[in-house]
Amino acid sequence: MADQSESAAPTPSRLTGTGSVSKKEWSTEDRSAWVQLAYEAGLESVKAQREELSGIRTRALTFTAFVATGTAFLVGRGLGPGVARDGGFVTLSVIGTVCFVALAALLVVTVAPLFKFRFILEPRLLMDWLEGDQRAPSRTVALRGLVKTTLPAMLATNEKSLQVIRWLYRALLALALLTLTIWVAVVLVYG
Repeated sequence: MADQSESAAPTPSRLTGTGSVSKKEWSTEDRSAWVQLAYEAGLESVKAQREELSGIRTRALTFTAFVATGTAFLVGRGLGPGVARDGGFVTLSVIGTVCFVALAALLVVTVAPLFKFRFILEPRLLMDWLEGDQRAPSRTVALRGLVKTTLPAMLATNEKSLQVIRWLYRALLALALLTLTIWVAVVLVYG
């Protein structure tokens, strides 16, 4: 079993491989490089959130297309001539149809641009920060402000949207499976 101290977040001493933390302050160049690293890591995190959103939407479309194709086949088979249409058949058909309509609605909500990500590093605002009334004194200070305030706010806002999209995606998968199951039951029982 690994030592708990090894699983903790890496500290600068771990990253450099030294056994102890130096009492010496970081040089200005090192601090600037570290701020740049933190900024790039923040941008990569925002990019990863965007990729996750795009992937969820793509998979939702693909899976729903598969379910729609399967459902169309099963509906054609289940509603063909010579099928006994008693109360059970009508009940299953209505439930299957309602599930399919709900699935379509979930797909629209999942892929529609209702959940936009916050990404406010607009060129005009950055230029205002460079040349405007409230100027950043240096690039390092500007990056530090982005790392400490702007990027965490973006990531937190985006995570809230991602939680909703993840829930919608899980609901879409469950409803898709339920829809297929109902239509398979119609074909097995009445086909």
